[in-house]
Order: sequence, then C-alpha cells, then structure tokens
Amino acid sequence: MCFYGVDLARFGSLLHHSELSHTQVRHVGGANYLWRTGVLHLAAALVSVWLIRRRGILIILVCAFVSLGGACLALLHPANAPIAAFLYPVGVSLYSVALVAAPALLLRTSSRIDRARKAGWIYALAGWIGSAMGIGMGQNLHRVPPSFVAAAGVLFVLPLLWRLRRDYLPQAIAVLVSLAAAVILQHLLGGAAANPRIVHAQNLIERGRGVYISEGCINCHSQYVRPNSSDVLMWGPTQDVEAIRREKPPLIGNRRQGPDLSEVGSRRSPLWLRIHFMNPRDVSYDSIMPQYSYLFRDGRGDALIAYVANLRTPQSAEHLRHIMSEWKPAPVAPANPNLAVGARLFGHYCATCHHLSGRARTRWSSSFDRLPPDLGTDKLLYVPGSDAGVDIQKAKIAQIIKFGLLGTDMPGHEYLPDVDIEAIEAFVNALQNKREASVVKSREGRPGTQRSLSSEH
Repeated sequence: MCFYGVDLARFGSLLHHSELSHTQVRHVGGANYLWRTGVLHLAAALVSVWLIRRRGILIILVCAFVSLGGACLALLHPANAPIAAFLYPVGVSLYSVALVAAPALLLRTSSRIDRARKAGWIYALAGWIGSAMGIGMGQNLHRVPPSFVAAAGVLFVLPLLWRLRRDYLPQAIAVLVSLAAAVILQHLLGGAAANPRIVHAQNLIERGRGVYISEGCINCHSQYVRPNSSDVLMWGPTQDVEAIRREKPPLIGNRRQGPDLSEVGSRRSPLWLRIHFMNPRDVSYDSIMPQYSYLFRDGRGDALIAYVANLRTPQSAEHLRHIMSEWKPAPVAPANPNLAVGARLFGHYCATCHHLSGRARTRWSSSFDRLPPDLGTDKLLYVPGSDAGVDIQKAKIAQIIKFGLLGTDMPGHEYLPDVDIEAIEAFVNALQNKREASVVKSREGRPGTQRSLSSEH
C-alpha cells in the first residue's frame, strides 16, 4: 500500500499540476522523454528479475521505495525534474516486479488456492486503498508532501526491522540515526549555501513559466522582437536569437493575438499584471483576453506574475529611456486634435485609473503604491511646470501616454497610433487647463485675495 500510495500520489500530482509535467518533459528532452521512459522501464524490470534470483526480493523493495520517494521529493523543486524523470519509471518497474513476485516468494502457504486468495487480498488492499489515497492527494495538494514520503518510509521500514531485529537491528538503528543527523545538518547549514529568498523567487519564476506553458499563453503571445521593425519601438529591445533557441522549450510563439511579451517586465508593473490577469478589461479596453482569476486560488497566478514580470533584459530600461527621448509624434498627427475624439479615447484607455470612479482605481485603490491622480481635479505628476513652456509640457504628456512611467504602475499605450496619442494628450491638457482655471477662480473669490492681487500690480 505504501508503494501504491507514493506512486499514485506522484502520478496524480502531475495530472493535476500540469506545469510540473511540462517542466519535466522540457528538461529531459521533449518527445524523446517517452522513449527514454520506456527504455528505463524495461531495463529496470530486467535488472529487478536478475536481482530477485540472486539477492531476493528485499533489495528490490528497498530500491523501489528509494526511487519513488526520491522522485516525489525531487519534484518539490521544478529544477530537479530530470532527476524525478529518471527515478520514477525505475521505481515503478522495480515495485511492479516485486509486487508480482511477492505472493510466490513471501507468502507462507501450503496450496496454490490459498496463495491466490492471499495475493488477491494484497492487490485489493494495496491497489484500491493506496491508489485512492495517492490520487486524492494529487488532486487536492498537487504535490507529494515530504511528511507523506516519510510516513510511508516508516511503514515500510518497521516490518523489516521487526523481521531483522535479532541480526541487523544495531546496524539499522545506526543507519537511521545517520540519516536523521544528515537531514538536521542539511537544514541547519543549507541557508549558508543559498539565500532562501532568492531560491524562492527563482522557484516561483520557474513555476510561473510552467503555468505560462500549460495555460497556452504561447498561442496568443510571442516572445520575440523582430529586428528592424516597429516591434523595436513598441516592445524592444531585440534579443540574442541563440539565447532564445537554448531555452527548453523556446517560447518564440507562432502568432500574435496579443502583444509581444519579451520585455513586458520593464513596461508593466506587477500590480498592473495582476489586475490584467484578474480581469483584462479593467485596464485594457475591449481586450479579447480571457480572465485568469482562477489561477490565484492555488498560487499559480502569483507564479505567473513573477515569471511575466521577470521578462526583461538588463538593457531594456536603458533602451526604453532612449526611445522615449527620441520619440516624436508622426507628422500625420493633426496640429489641432479633435477634443471629442480625445475624450472618447481617454474614457477607453485612461479613465479606469485617472477618473474618480474608474474601475481599476476604485477596485484596487489600496494596492497602488501611489494612487493615480484624478486628472479632472488633480495636478499632473512628472510633467514640467508652466515655466518650461507649453510645447515641452505637451511633449512630456504625450510621451507618458505613449510609453508610461518606468518604475511605476503607469503603463504605456505603445500600440496606439500617434494620432490617438495626440488626441488623448489634447484632452488631458484641456482637463488641466480647466482645473487651473477653477483654481485661479477659487483663489480670486477668497476674501482679501483680490486686494492682495491688486496691490501686487
């Protein structure tokens, strides 16, 4: 039952935790994984038969448990998937052969009928109870806890110790004490080898990559900036093609239903990504992307955010600053944009954060590092004052609308044509002019203010 439980728990966790299965296949060589697994199954089965004839069934049982338990523990860290991919088929073949041979070698009986009856009880109890327990654990926990592996090990070892208590008990106790000491030392000294926070962040990013694959994000989003194209302005900089090809698997993508994500980590904040995954239309007008709020029920959403936010290269921030400083609206943009068009576009793309009752602003107000200004009543941030000149102010507003603000939750709108950027900028300027006029008017209406203004002139 211990073997069935560990085996089916591990198998069930893969079925119901698909990013692990993708990670596993990715690390061990894609389609070749199936062939390698078949060869391992066959080789382990042949070796187990050879060992049973020469050493007995006990050595097979020990090797089987070590292999299966090791596979379960290895999968707690996605980077160890190649180890698990080797240990799991070996363990399954070893314990399967042992299970078939057990009735003939271990059951003490005087007749074949009695042996068959006892074998049936073994298969029924071990198979049904162990399988139900293991698959249930895979469905609910999506992993095999180390405590379960340890408990299964205790149930496996205790009968052996009882049988060997006269001849090998001291040696067995010495081995168990040594293993316990090794685990304790590893726990105490493991922190010196690696920063736990860094290791956790790396694990989360790796798990998020698995979620990205398992949820089919590659079907709509590419991760490749085409050189010498408009991609460089919207999603650049370009990347090393060889580095992309070395990824397992490469996530270049084959079409774009949505934007390229190669450098999205430098252009969208983790909070923006979270809002977008929860309900894309809260921050992206008329988005066709489905909601992924269900990923946040079991932590997969946080892993996906960690992965996507990490999609950036060291030179991406410098690249973005450069294109922001060089960018100017295309000459086709009208000199006097239509304010009605600007108001409509503002309502579509900006009001969700920059209007008092905007959806993102009201729903996520406590999550912003700095609440976005209501552009109808609040002063613009990150824009030079009136002494800088109207043209410089307008250029800065358009630049922020187009590319956002690095290091903040303000996203860019790189995909909008320059004529739309100019229309939104004109409407925002009109809002600010109206706000300043109301401020001046309110000052003039205060007692004593008019007198002080007259005396100054």
